[in-house]
Amino acid sequence: MHHEGKPVIEIWGFGIVNEVTVDDGIAIVTALKNAGWYVILGVQQAWHAELVQNQPGNYGPVYQLADMIQPWTVGSYDINGYQDFLNGRQAVEDAGALHDLGIDSSIVVWPGGSSSNANPNEQFDHFPRWNGTFYQMQLNGAVSLKPTFIFGAMFDEMNEGTSIFPVLRTSDLPTNQRFLGIDNDMPTDAYLTLAGNAAAQFADIWS
Repeated sequence: MHHEGKPVIEIWGFGIVNEVTVDDGIAIVTALKNAGWYVILGVQQAWHAELVQNQPGNYGPVYQLADMIQPWTVGSYDINGYQDFLNGRQAVEDAGALHDLGIDSSIVVWPGGSSSNANPNEQFDHFPRWNGTFYQMQLNGAVSLKPTFIFGAMFDEMNEGTSIFPVLRTSDLPTNQRFLGIDNDMPTDAYLTLAGNAAAQFADIWS
């Protein structure tokens, strides 16, 4: 994958994990850019607040070196909170900060999720898919903001229940286990179709 004539690399986790120091981050991103890479940073969803606070140990100086910022938003909202997140955090706060910094934007979309298999304290089907409505809302919102890139989380992340590849319908699932399937009235590849339609719309607005 190339962008602006450069090979693309994404480094994920600044501000989410802290095993790498700010100085390490600056050195890594600087070295990659000097070697000719287009660098995407996958960061915490409240990255802008950390940038504004400008406290010692914050990753703001690393964020400012990125060619593109990709805030990780999985689990940050549900279907009821999405419009406020879109209209506030993404359309105003993030977009304004990225514009001022001259950094490209990447928006994360996800279909819903459930990770109670990994965390027994989490409610099963914590972020319902609402028959595709939740995903479609985010696709529409992301396209409307015209970012440089839209990242679908994820194609095959079964462990957190965010995968969009074809799976069994709910009526075909084993009844003695806790699995999430595609709604019975939807094609098994419905989420791939939604993503593909959005990709075509996204291409149109950039053409």
